[in-house]
Amino acid sequence: MARLWASLGETKRLDKLTLVDGLMLLLQAEKDTRTTNRNARLIKEADFRYGATLEQLEAGSHRGIDPNMLALLGTGSYVDKGESVLITGAAGVGKSYLATALGNKACNQGYKVNYFNMQKLLGKLRLARVDGTIIKLITKISKVDLLIIDDFGTKAL
Repeated sequence: MARLWASLGETKRLDKLTLVDGLMLLLQAEKDTRTTNRNARLIKEADFRYGATLEQLEAGSHRGIDPNMLALLGTGSYVDKGESVLITGAAGVGKSYLATALGNKACNQGYKVNYFNMQKLLGKLRLARVDGTIIKLITKISKVDLLIIDDFGTKAL
């Protein structure tokens, strides 16, 4: 709000605004800042492997990605419904990148996301069991809206 107020003062637009218009601008600026900060925090806490976004993905038959399915997943409705999404394909086709892009989109929609590599998750669970924090870790994981487990099935459990 303070930055917007200073900006309005510097551009000499402050005198031209009514009280209601000025308050609306300030409140919208505060709301936008809080949303941006929350989304940045959610992305940081998700601990993604890549900085991928859905907008960066090339969808098409040559990549094996259905643009309509990608658009549907981009709405985040599968998170609300508690549906699972399974991304399959050969090594190196971009499954992790796609999963990260979906997770990033979910964070920007306000969902809490956790991203784990399967082997690292198992290691974390083993360590938590040894040091007695397993309940705390499982509780933390269970509170997220979207759990992404990458590289599932690449090694024997």
